[in-house]
Amino acid sequence: MAPIDPSNNQRRSANGGRSSGDRPLPAPVNRATAVAVAPPSVRAVTVVPNELPPDEELTEAEIRHRKELDDFLLARRAERGDPWPEFLGPLLHAEEVRELVGLASLDDLDELVQQWRILALPTRPGGVVYPAFQFDDDGQPYPTIAEVIELLAPVAVTPYTIASWLMSPNEFLGDATPMHLLRTERDPQRVLTEARYAAAHMEQF
Repeated sequence: MAPIDPSNNQRRSANGGRSSGDRPLPAPVNRATAVAVAPPSVRAVTVVPNELPPDEELTEAEIRHRKELDDFLLARRAERGDPWPEFLGPLLHAEEVRELVGLASLDDLDELVQQWRILALPTRPGGVVYPAFQFDDDGQPYPTIAEVIELLAPVAVTPYTIASWLMSPNEFLGDATPMHLLRTERDPQRVLTEARYAAAHMEQF
């Protein structure tokens, strides 16, 4: 498979379908995207969609949920370190991804992230990591990943929400994870339909 070209920024539409007996498809979502800028001293992707918004922009319920999540993560870190690599698998740094995908520069990687063609996860303070699960055996992002990111990014609280959705068992996918179906090339349109349904659900919160 040829390396992806960041200059081709056309996003493919995610047009999955269901049979008439399945759940109705949710209406298209449209919600503003938060933008996070990394400090100049850090060489990382400069724009990551949906960085967690400040407390003053959240509802009381969202603030409570954030605190519960922070408390849970702090407890897990105290027990066994950062829980995200345990759940998501290996997390790569920018230079590792640049070499893996076959890009000429880190700027090219920045472009692919901004185009929602590669999933990037912000870290503290101001860094970025990339889940290895999104790359195939040839080092290229699975084609459907871009469509999933495009569906979920406008409504996900943080990119970690997208990563978690991809790696969590889904009862409507036979209890398989979306990534399992994408890796095995089993009905990616079914995954996209579930992503649209998840996006509509996230928009309610």
